[in-house]
Amino acid sequence: MQGTVTFFDIEEGRGNIQSDDGRMLSFEVKDLALGIMPDSIKPDCRVEFSQAENSIFDIRLSAVQNLLDDGIYYTEPSEVGITSRTYPDGFELLDKSDITLHFEAKTENLLKHRMIDLCRKLGGNVVTDYRSESFERNSIGFSFQMFRGSCSFANIGNKSDDKNDTAVSLYDLKHRLNHSKILEISKAEERSAMGLKIIKISGFILLIIFTLGFLFGKG
Repeated sequence: MQGTVTFFDIEEGRGNIQSDDGRMLSFEVKDLALGIMPDSIKPDCRVEFSQAENSIFDIRLSAVQNLLDDGIYYTEPSEVGITSRTYPDGFELLDKSDITLHFEAKTENLLKHRMIDLCRKLGGNVVTDYRSESFERNSIGFSFQMFRGSCSFANIGNKSDDKNDTAVSLYDLKHRLNHSKILEISKAEERSAMGLKIIKISGFILLIIFTLGFLFGKG
């Protein structure tokens, strides 16, 4: 199979390839073919690879490097939308982050607004893989309903026959989504979750120490 590298972070050792059949595939350094150096993999380069189920491997540079044409144009959605799986008729997936981000808000509308706002700021034009659920949060003896959700960001486009005021080049749509910032936000989420877990464990340990001290002191 063949495709085009849309993103590759050499420090993290991970990236994305859009296969020629339109799918967005994720890969890691370990998936490169023997002898292929990571620094030879660049955005826009053409690659060949093998695939087994949902994973790809034996990634190698194609002999012919016909890089993305800056003369191909697409029109974008009129506004940033949210979808679980499908895209509007006529629109193609051009670039997509393989990282899932998580959000919380008091209402589902506010949850969606936060997702759309961040997607727009990071260069995306569609919030995809959307999931949400309500839950009860307890605080100082009170409980109230909250919503949490997850999503990924992407860019889609409807191919245009010619350049016009609303058309954007394929090259721009392939490079506009800020994958590095998305990765940075994801790492911050992980650190925050780990810190919260440590606080909960510490609180539980202190509760045990306090209880044992009370019992032994009473005896």
